[in-house]
Amino acid sequence: MCIRARADWAMLRLILFPVELTERLRTESLFRYLANASFAFSPQPQFKLSLDINIGQRQLPLMVREFSPLDIPDIQHTYRSLVGADGARTYGRHRVWSPPINIFIEAGQLNKRINSLRGQIWKLFVQVLACPEDWVRWATIYFPREEEDFQADILILLGKYYRADIPEHAIIQKALSLLWFEHLLLTRARVPPEAVPDLESRLESRRPAELPADARVVPDTINRFIKGVVLRMAEEVGQKITETLHEMMFKLAVGQKSTLARMDLCLCLAFVLLIYLAKTQHALVLLADAPSQETGREYAAEDARAQIEQMDEVVAEYLVQFHKYTLSRRSSSRSPVSSPAGEDSAAEEHAREFNLNGQLRDMASQYFPERPESFGLGELDLGTFRHLNVRRLCWKLFQNVDNE
Repeated sequence: MCIRARADWAMLRLILFPVELTERLRTESLFRYLANASFAFSPQPQFKLSLDINIGQRQLPLMVREFSPLDIPDIQHTYRSLVGADGARTYGRHRVWSPPINIFIEAGQLNKRINSLRGQIWKLFVQVLACPEDWVRWATIYFPREEEDFQADILILLGKYYRADIPEHAIIQKALSLLWFEHLLLTRARVPPEAVPDLESRLESRRPAELPADARVVPDTINRFIKGVVLRMAEEVGQKITETLHEMMFKLAVGQKSTLARMDLCLCLAFVLLIYLAKTQHALVLLADAPSQETGREYAAEDARAQIEQMDEVVAEYLVQFHKYTLSRRSSSRSPVSSPAGEDSAAEEHAREFNLNGQLRDMASQYFPERPESFGLGELDLGTFRHLNVRRLCWKLFQNVDNE
């Protein structure tokens, strides 16, 4: 295969953060939206509101204030998994209330508020990753359906492999944070049900009469602000891990002798990128189904399929084949030429004791006693694409481990 000497981040950024999903969250678009939306604040004072950001028991506390909207609809749509009366799960659109509230920012304090929000989000991630029980809980939130157990177990295993006291594992922390940021980008923060009565008592605006009392409360303006901050964090991490992974695999492919620890790092980062890519592809499928008046763009299922196939070719296939070639170039000796992760390092000792490849093989045997040859792209069905697509890309990489 033809191997590039360096990762082309400009090209990868367009693939991993497609404009169709990110344009409305970029600084210039976001500030234009906020300028058009938050003109007149109501006389009601600012107040504290903690949002459920879909990470488990921890919530995100914010100071917010009501504003007077012009053309922002108060009824919008989100996607979630629902259980019908017959017990069957479906995945589709449902209506939510978007009250006109925004993060309260004092004059001249925008950058300070953005940096504070970045710190809050990162701190929550570090806390969850540091607690094994919280990490398992979050992995099952990230992959909530029973059909997603295979990929959930992979994510749980990567979190278990990470050790905060091993310097070489800092890149694993960054990689896992990419999935954390993606989760915040692809889900919407909502007001916890128990906090809704207090919120309504503080607002001049009223819940639309046509919405049921149990409809979720999802403030769109706050969500766009949070996502605009998270997008920048995700892109910074995405660039770091794609360039680091490419550099590590390139050195191994052109002759640097490998250590088990270094090969494990490559595998961890590759799994994260493929999971991230698959979830982004699912977001494109949802975009094709969403009302254009809410997304601000016409985007059809045919557009989604063409874009997903391009993402497969440019990122997934290249990454899997690059990793496969790297494995084929491994020296029979595991001692490095020159690396801090030597035979007696903590990273190498941990890699031998953990046996990442062995645990992955055991896991796959539980889910697939007879190995499938592959998972094709298949139909872009809302009911199945979410779990089948991540499994499809994970399996492509796992075959490298299985055949090693």
